[in-house]
Amino acid sequence: MAEERQHDERVCIDPSYLDSKKSVSEGRRVAAAIAVERPIAPEIHDCCEHLKLASGIENKAYSRDYWVRGRVRVQLLKDDGTPANPEILNRSVLLRRIAELLPKHPNRSERAQALRAAQQKAAAKQAAAAAPAASAKPSKKDKKAKKGR
Repeated sequence: MAEERQHDERVCIDPSYLDSKKSVSEGRRVAAAIAVERPIAPEIHDCCEHLKLASGIENKAYSRDYWVRGRVRVQLLKDDGTPANPEILNRSVLLRRIAELLPKHPNRSERAQALRAAQQKAAAKQAAAAAPAASAKPSKKDKKAKKGR
């Protein structure tokens, strides 16, 4: 006889649940005011560890945002049914607490600095590309317009 598979009682948290750039229909489950931009599973895992909750990262994708890999499984209740952390009784409280902790995560500041540097580099590259375009030779359209005068 085949073994019966036990149901995993842990709660799933996908990064899309906490992403401020997502709408509710795209999967965000917390208020946009407390959500963060582009969270990743390891950051969420670290926040769960900080809250003294057993958690693990799975290499799965959320169906509404299948390009982002990774989700976190969190053990909210002990085997006897009591909460693992008395302050966190359900999933919605857990999501709000993680959303509060994510902006303070050390990885967030490093990622933000790298993102700002990349944006500045792209802006400088765009400005450099636009400057020679102004001094370039006139197009055929400009020549025809000048001829017709």
